[in-house]
Order: sequence, then structure tokens, then C-alpha cells
Amino acid sequence: MITALDHCVLICPDLEAGIAAYRTLLGRDVDWVSRDVEGGVGSALFRLQHTALELMAPDGDGPIGMRMQEMLTETGPGLTSLAFRAHDIDATHHLLSRRGLAPSDIVAGASTDIRSGAMRSWRRFRCPDESCAGIKTFV
Repeated sequence: MITALDHCVLICPDLEAGIAAYRTLLGRDVDWVSRDVEGGVGSALFRLQHTALELMAPDGDGPIGMRMQEMLTETGPGLTSLAFRAHDIDATHHLLSRRGLAPSDIVAGASTDIRSGAMRSWRRFRCPDESCAGIKTFV
């Protein structure tokens, strides 16, 4: 089952400005910066004690970046998603399916830190917004 809040996602119009603002606010440097050229989005991760804060911003003409630009035009910058951690994603997906949340299929994701070249990967699924009080929810 879900074991923790893995990270919160905030969208902002400019990734570098967002990094600078949160670097000052948190008093620490960003831990991870990546760009998805195909998706048209950039992201930055600040790891905190028991969770993380991810900033995302449009970066190019990809479909995710274009959708994010529309969101910024409609609602402005702010909290957009919550991502929860689970020790066994397959069992969690099965349980939430049985409870009627109708989660999406489990998909793989990966990211490369543009500063160090380090790579990370994960598996995730999304629960429908209408099942989660309108909040984009990932596990």
C-alpha cells in the first residue's frame, strides 16, 4: 500500500527562475535537473528530509509542455500533482483497482540529471482526478 508522500509537483513558467526562488527559500541547492525534449518540459528536484519538491516548467513545443503552458495560462503557477510512494506498486495497483479507483496502467519512467549525467528510473500509475478530489495523484 502507499507508504509515504514521495513528492509534490509545482508548475512554474520558468524553470531557472523557479530553481533560484526555491534555492533561496529552502537555503539549499537543487538536487536534480532534467529536461524532456520530446515532452517539452523541464524539471528540478529538491530533496527534503522525508519527501521532495519537484518544479516543472514548459521547455519547448512537446505535448506535455504545451499542456502545462495552457494550465499556467488558466490557473497560474502552483501545486499540480502529488506523488505517493509504495513498496509494492503492483500490489498497490491491484488494491486500488479493487477499491474502484480505476488507476491507469503502470508505466516506466526515467530521468537523467543534466548536470551530473546520473540516471534514475521508476514505475508509476495515475489515479483519475475525479477519484482524488480533482488532484493529479500518482503512485
